[in-house]
Amino acid sequence: MVRFFLFLLSYAINPAIILVVPDKDVAGFLYSYAGSSAIFSFILLISFSSEWAVRRISYWVPLVSCTLLILIALYGKNWLWIFYPYSILIGDYITTQSSSEKISNSYRIVLIISALPIVIFPQYFYELIALRSIINITYVFVLIILIKAYHVLAIRSPVKWVLITYTFYSGSLLIVPQIAHGDPATAKAWFVGIQVGIGLLLKKLDFSIRAINNNPQTIFKAMDFIVFLLPFILVFFFRNYALLVLYIISALAIKNLKLSTASNIKSR
Repeated sequence: MVRFFLFLLSYAINPAIILVVPDKDVAGFLYSYAGSSAIFSFILLISFSSEWAVRRISYWVPLVSCTLLILIALYGKNWLWIFYPYSILIGDYITTQSSSEKISNSYRIVLIISALPIVIFPQYFYELIALRSIINITYVFVLIILIKAYHVLAIRSPVKWVLITYTFYSGSLLIVPQIAHGDPATAKAWFVGIQVGIGLLLKKLDFSIRAINNNPQTIFKAMDFIVFLLPFILVFFFRNYALLVLYIISALAIKNLKLSTASNIKSR
């Protein structure tokens, strides 16, 4: 249960960060964040569904990470927006697919603590995003040395899984700034709303394919209620019916997704 709450809390802190993005950078940050999250989610899910790739984590993770760091040094802020979601996602997969609940929980705590300064001191947004990214990736490098075994994700059709989930999740996030018609407050609110609402549905499915066995059904029902209620709260304060329709279509698509998992989780 502790692992599940940390799993959710570390996820929930990310929308809070979206709310403090400087208005002048809202569109650029949201496009980069959603786009790179979709791309890296696709790559990492396929990789962690492959026993061949999982056996070689200690080689390709440092290579990709160092390449992105070099690009940041050469080209600056735009690559930082790309590296930031990567640093969170790779840490998420590395720790959750490890055989240690202590390691997974410790990473969730690091995510939560490293996010708090960004929310509290938004005037240093860029510096603190960079700091959080470096903390995440440094933690990943240490864990790669310490972790001796990983679980392979239990999905029979990973490509189909990714195409369905991230078409409706990341695709929706990508078009929010356009539908918001240049209104930073509306863009932030609906971006966070979709990230939380559709994200909760994905987390339920995600939780079932990870190396985590106990799925709290009571909490899952509460999550479903939040997913249903959230868009109507948003449309009351930020009236944009096109975004409401987008949310509902995405939620129904994810809700009806049938997950097919393998009977046994394989280990490296």
